[in-house]
Amino acid sequence: MKFLNGIVFVAGMAVANAASIPGLFNTGVDDSNALLPGGANDTHWTVTYNAGSTTAPAVADDVIFGGCCGLAPWMTNGPNSKWISIANAEFVPSGIVDYDIMFSLNGFDPASASITGGMAADGGVLDVLINGVSTVQSTGFNTWDHFTSFAVNSGFQSGVNVLRFVVNHEDGDFDAFRAELGGTANVSANAPEPASLILMGVGLTFAGVLKKRR
Repeated sequence: MKFLNGIVFVAGMAVANAASIPGLFNTGVDDSNALLPGGANDTHWTVTYNAGSTTAPAVADDVIFGGCCGLAPWMTNGPNSKWISIANAEFVPSGIVDYDIMFSLNGFDPASASITGGMAADGGVLDVLINGVSTVQSTGFNTWDHFTSFAVNSGFQSGVNVLRFVVNHEDGDFDAFRAELGGTANVSANAPEPASLILMGVGLTFAGVLKKRR
């Protein structure tokens, strides 16, 4: 009986364990998390600007941002992310620019989800939104030499979610955004993977033990 209790305890822990949320990527990386070449579209992120009338893929920085061209104290690009912006060019439209990343929580318990990371922008991040709801987090102005920590611990929903960073492109000159992030959530009790496979294996193992004892 102790053997069975031990198996059930391990299986229960496996069901409750959190897993990484898929679809969360740092800025300026490809599907394998390698840095994108300069000028390439970052397909994980979109930018919305011109008072919300224009939406386009974000573009990974080449030589304009990231500490070059006398722009210190900008953080240099790499090793795990790059600056992204509306275009790989010196001047971009000024005003409010939203940087969005979409991800799905299918198979996960949204109430258990959590995302943490760091953010930076020129001019600054005004707010972080999850599914359109403010989390009341921002960066200071002229703080693009380092990441400012952020955390989102509520407001998630089943299916598709949108994490948005509202950025103030205050002057249209050398404006960009950068983030490094990751998240976890508990696998839903209705998800077939990996919990049900673990429990199935436990059942087969216990059945084999009983057969041997007989």
